[in-house]
Amino acid sequence: MLLDRTPFDRCPSVGGLRSPVHEASTESVTELGAVVTNLVSFTPTQSFGDLLRQHRIDSGFTQEDLAERAAISTRTVSDIERGLRSGVYRDTAKRLADALHLEGSKRAAFERAARRAPAAITHRSGTEAARRPVPTDLPTPLTRLIGRDDELAAVVAALQSRTVRVLTVLGPGGIGKTRLAIEVANQLGGRFADGASFVPLAVTRDPAMVPALMAREIRLTSVRKPIDEALRDHLRGREMLIVLDTFEHLLSAAAFVAELAVACPRLTLLVTSRAPLGIRGEHEIRLVPLAVPPLGVDVAGLDRYPATALFLERAQAVKPDLALDPSSAATIARVCRRLEGLPLALELAAVRVRHMPLATLQAALDHRLDVLVDGPRDLPPRLQTMRDAITWSYELLPPDAQRLFRAVSVFSGGWTLSAAGSIGHEARKGLLAATTTLVDNNLMALDERTHDEARFRMLDVIREFAAEQAEAHAEADELARRHAALYADLAEAAEREQGGSSQESQYRRLQLEQDNMRAALAWAVARHEARLAQRLAGALWLYWRRHGDYTEARRWLDQALAVAGPDQHPPGAGRGAADALMSDGACRRKVLWGDAWISYYQGDYPHVRQLGKELLRLARQDEDRVGVRNGLTIEALVAMADQRFDDALGPLEESVRICRQTCPPWLLATSLLVLGQATLHGTDLARCRTLFEEALSMYKRLGDRLFVARTNGYLGYASLLSGDMRTARRLFAASLSEFTQLGERFGIAEELQATAALAAADGRDERAAILAGAAHGVWASMSAQPLAPDRPIAGRYLDPARRRLGSAAWRSSYRNGQAMDLAVVVRLALG
Repeated sequence: MLLDRTPFDRCPSVGGLRSPVHEASTESVTELGAVVTNLVSFTPTQSFGDLLRQHRIDSGFTQEDLAERAAISTRTVSDIERGLRSGVYRDTAKRLADALHLEGSKRAAFERAARRAPAAITHRSGTEAARRPVPTDLPTPLTRLIGRDDELAAVVAALQSRTVRVLTVLGPGGIGKTRLAIEVANQLGGRFADGASFVPLAVTRDPAMVPALMAREIRLTSVRKPIDEALRDHLRGREMLIVLDTFEHLLSAAAFVAELAVACPRLTLLVTSRAPLGIRGEHEIRLVPLAVPPLGVDVAGLDRYPATALFLERAQAVKPDLALDPSSAATIARVCRRLEGLPLALELAAVRVRHMPLATLQAALDHRLDVLVDGPRDLPPRLQTMRDAITWSYELLPPDAQRLFRAVSVFSGGWTLSAAGSIGHEARKGLLAATTTLVDNNLMALDERTHDEARFRMLDVIREFAAEQAEAHAEADELARRHAALYADLAEAAEREQGGSSQESQYRRLQLEQDNMRAALAWAVARHEARLAQRLAGALWLYWRRHGDYTEARRWLDQALAVAGPDQHPPGAGRGAADALMSDGACRRKVLWGDAWISYYQGDYPHVRQLGKELLRLARQDEDRVGVRNGLTIEALVAMADQRFDDALGPLEESVRICRQTCPPWLLATSLLVLGQATLHGTDLARCRTLFEEALSMYKRLGDRLFVARTNGYLGYASLLSGDMRTARRLFAASLSEFTQLGERFGIAEELQATAALAAADGRDERAAILAGAAHGVWASMSAQPLAPDRPIAGRYLDPARRRLGSAAWRSSYRNGQAMDLAVVVRLALG
């Protein structure tokens, strides 16, 4: 554990988890004032901050808006406006000016103010220090540093304070630690009385060699005592900055570094490492990947985002005639997003444009490690391919951490500690210790977004390497099987909470695990693991319906059914095989039920009919009364789709009878709701209300907010049909508000259509057209359609409104509604 830590140490972990990339370092610079007494930073002044604030306000931006547009952190904008910075780096100033759309004299004045130079202070005079030349034996980079303005400012400010004596720049291989350290040394070397020195440590794997390598770089020769003693004696009275580059494989030498820092009070040490030294007084800054652009970035915007700016500069260095147009800009953005802004990966990918078009490069990144090779020959061998960069870190791990590293490669989109323990059974002992080792070595990162349980993530290129190692150790197939079983259990646990008060927390959990669910399904389908595929798909269809993923849901449900036909028996014999067959039959019936509902939402009624027939046949064959209830419900849905509402009543009445005898309350409530929908089209509105009110009462007792909202919507239709406009308006508004709070888009579309019908009934035809268009826009975004029972009721009011308004005016207002922002149209509907 690191002691003597300050707010400077609280930087985000690596892994592309927080953006923009400048957030960590900027916060550190701001908070250093609490612990640094001689902080050398920008001289406080209000002029540039006032100028920035005025331009921002004139443009109508919040600080968050401006930060996002300029691809910098909100803290950076805040610091400048509060006068904590009187100058910023040129690249930051350019991005701010671009974001504010400054031109001509305004832009020139802005950039001049932004370039106001910071003061330089040492224990000698600032003028003397500023004139001192930078030491000539430091490495001189051949390329400019891109996208690290704020990290550079944070490190410079910390080291100039002279209270931060040991600072470690952390991050995975290829994040740019060495390049940043060189830039710092070149900027600060002249401000230390005895200069700066750069000590490359990758040349040895022997920790005992660290003192000798340091002595060589500072030109300490002709020593007559042990080298570590000689080094301490030589540096004890000197004011010097020493960069120790690539320390992660020599961590047992960290004690010597600590002793040296204690013995030499005017010595400042800047260390680059993939893991912290773990000594007292150490301060850390973790580099995160470069900010990547949105997919819609244009050619002019490529330079505004550090990741695309780096890629473009390196690509144009090897292909000066690289054509830039909207299509190539979009491809570059996709490439940089696939590589998650990791600088080494971007540079290795950029040089490939010498050999292949951008589109080919993008496709080749399905196998990143095979593409990210052939780096510049002046790079260390460990950084000439992405695979070698990760191998260097992997080989430094103890066996338990290596096993866990391979195990977590099976996760997609993050994982919890408990999930990692379930997958890597052999890694359960010491799981926390192994996880800590991987985080410290920047091979995985804590996801710092707020969750109930800590989650971890891994850069995709690192995960690809980990998966290769799992394959090499013959572990991959078993890990994938455990992963699929784990998430089938999780999906079924969430399904059991459907209709209860905890369904919202389960829904949020499934949202977090969506990528893992997809990975598990893909593996189960590809390996013809019918039972696992059907368990997953059958349990998840309600989530997909709620989330609005109808196309994806349909694909997985259809594939799960295709993995094993209805009459395919599982392997085995005797009683065990029969039990398995029964269980597999139940899994298949659940998938048929979900697939039928999703297909119904999409308006594919022939497919619904086919699925319903198979479901009813299998349920009767296996004497599954709940399955029979489900099959009868599908039969009724098909009848309602054909506008045969009287034919739907019989199957639905039977479904209710079965539910009253057999089913849990939520299923009974839902059967009552569907029967009420069919009854809504008859003349007995009193019975219709009775059915809805009984269902509503049950949903309320269960705590199911989603179906309380849905039932209120249908009670609103019953009130509208009976001419009670005031009650209809109240119920539609309550339903729409609840669906909006829950984020349930299908329900939002239902209530927008209902309020459109209400507007038409009030004679507000243009408003009706706008709301109807908005409703269908939401459905179209989900590849869904309005439910068959709802269309004729809404049409009873909307069709006359269309005729009154006229076709051309209706179409115009309808299209306006389709194009409106959803939040705006919801406010309109509730107004």
